[in-house]
Amino acid sequence: MKRLVALLLVLCMVFALAACGGKDVDNTTDTSGDNAQSGGADSGNDTGSDAAPGKDTLNVAYSQDRGTLDPCYNIGYDSLNALRLVYETLWDWNSKGEQEWILATGIEYVSDTVWHIKIREGVKFTNGSDLTAEDVVFSIDKANNRKGEPAYLPYLDGAATKVLDEYTVEFVLTQYDISYIYSMSSLPIFDKETYDEETIALNPIGTGAYVLADYVVNSHMKFTLREDGGYWGEMPKIKNINFHMYTEDAQKTNALMTGDLDITGVPYQDVEYVEGLGTYTVYKSAASQAMTRTLYFNATEYSSVFYNNPDARKAVAMAIDTQAIADIAYSGFATPARMGCSVDCIDAKEEYFDQGVYGTGYNPEEAKALAEKAGIVGKTISISTNGTSDAIVTAELIQADLEAIGIHVEINNYDTGSWLSVAFSPANAGDLIVDFTAAPSQTVAQNLSCWYLYHLGGGYTTCPFEGKERFDQIAAVVMSTKDETVRDGMNSEMNVILNDAMLWYNLCDLTTVTAYASGLEGFEIMVMGNINYAKLSWAN
Repeated sequence: MKRLVALLLVLCMVFALAACGGKDVDNTTDTSGDNAQSGGADSGNDTGSDAAPGKDTLNVAYSQDRGTLDPCYNIGYDSLNALRLVYETLWDWNSKGEQEWILATGIEYVSDTVWHIKIREGVKFTNGSDLTAEDVVFSIDKANNRKGEPAYLPYLDGAATKVLDEYTVEFVLTQYDISYIYSMSSLPIFDKETYDEETIALNPIGTGAYVLADYVVNSHMKFTLREDGGYWGEMPKIKNINFHMYTEDAQKTNALMTGDLDITGVPYQDVEYVEGLGTYTVYKSAASQAMTRTLYFNATEYSSVFYNNPDARKAVAMAIDTQAIADIAYSGFATPARMGCSVDCIDAKEEYFDQGVYGTGYNPEEAKALAEKAGIVGKTISISTNGTSDAIVTAELIQADLEAIGIHVEINNYDTGSWLSVAFSPANAGDLIVDFTAAPSQTVAQNLSCWYLYHLGGGYTTCPFEGKERFDQIAAVVMSTKDETVRDGMNSEMNVILNDAMLWYNLCDLTTVTAYASGLEGFEIMVMGNINYAKLSWAN
């Protein structure tokens, strides 16, 4: 199962609470006024103004940095978003769900598992090399053979994927997967001729309109327009785009107040305040890839509380006041979950909703009785979070709810850089994990199957539960099932088994909130959650 962790890394690229896309919620609150400001963003590690009054600079907040600019190893969703300025992809999906061609110009589907991808001609890397099909095949291979990391595309037939001619790639899968057409939109394209795994961490070379100007780990990434005249597309209007590290909500809000940021995710508790500033447009949207805030149970043998104990897991779920989490942790920009993935999934159906514990909802009396039956009253359990403010508040609310039924709780908050080594390792995860569900394809099938296969390092595939054999069978084939009617039946069956097993409990469906400076034009959040910064411009 280790190889299957790959797609999870794709999910992590776009996840998190500053990303957004999918179905709009309340659309946009326009709070722009005549005094929009754009100054240099300051953080605890990076001080001083970067932008002159003449709008040639954009300042953006980011919060995750693994210490490398190699997109195959950088797991921060917002860092990867920034690196798209240098590393272009073959295509992307806009906010309307339409495919936009970038380094590819089209696909000929020879079959479900054989694609002929046409590569754009006349594209040059920033070092002057020409982009060819050789570079694309090389990039696919690099993504699938990363040292110490799982394959990016588990169903890739690497031996069969090859160059057909200078600008055509034959892309071959061992089996069809409905998510790959979306996942491939996050694949960075490298220059095969000059690729160096040692220098790429600090010296990115891509086909984008921007080059790296400066990078300080956990402080800032600064990009400026390439000046070689070799960019294949329309040159962006903004010369400098600077990303500044903000690790705390208060930093972001203060920077918005002073005008030192042009784009940032808005802390949920500060949305009304930011709307009142009058210098930003506040964009509200159902979260990228139909995202939820989720509580994962360590149902493996590494948790003496939850291993082979579904009653214990259900007791914890019923003890949690999800409405309070939506109201307090997310200031009302969330709704209590109704199934094991978001109701905003494109193929979600009413028949999947409100089953099992999701129908019972918050019931502390029944939760306590079930907890006593399961033998966990008086036990001490741990909750792990990635250290973000909403995750911490969520964990604290769960702690209070569980303490109320006699379960003692310890909270362990980790930093974002080490989070994956905690959350996706059964031995390190503790008893409970505050995390999320999401899927590039925004389908129920991918949400229910991929988090089963990937979370806790694939630990759910080894722990016992009723219906496991059937769930394993469905999870192995559901993403390669093209017949929607058949797949809907599989979704329904997986949903019932998962509700009974209670391997994870969705807490809330999330709305994300992003502020961008008044006068900034072309703002759009793509389906994968990224923002195409190169398309932005300042109004005259």
